[in-house]
Amino acid sequence: MPAVHAGLSEHGLCRSQLSRATLTVQGVWTEAFAALSRLPHGLALTSTQALRSLSTSCNTKMVTLQGEQFVSACREVAAAGLSGGQIYDGLIAICAREHRATLITRDRRAVSTYAALGAMFELISA
Repeated sequence: MPAVHAGLSEHGLCRSQLSRATLTVQGVWTEAFAALSRLPHGLALTSTQALRSLSTSCNTKMVTLQGEQFVSACREVAAAGLSGGQIYDGLIAICAREHRATLITRDRRAVSTYAALGAMFELISA
């Protein structure tokens, strides 16, 4: 989210990484869209503002899991014993893996899930 919201810390670092992105994982977009509208301390965007920000910042090809592929990914996530927010991270990881995409992330919490499900990722930090 810092890549698309100038009010968040590490905006510059994350924004600079967007030019490296060649694909957008639909689950990442969905999570960011929701999260941008519920930020604390007066930083929340309206859904229209969040959509505009994502649309202009993340204008690469969108990749998704469709139909049975999505259900299969849910089975894999369940078999891995994931729960709560790990489920979103797991579905993002599987989508990225299936589309041979490398996730560029600041989310240290999610990297163990990404690794467990065989997704390629790069952890960025300041």
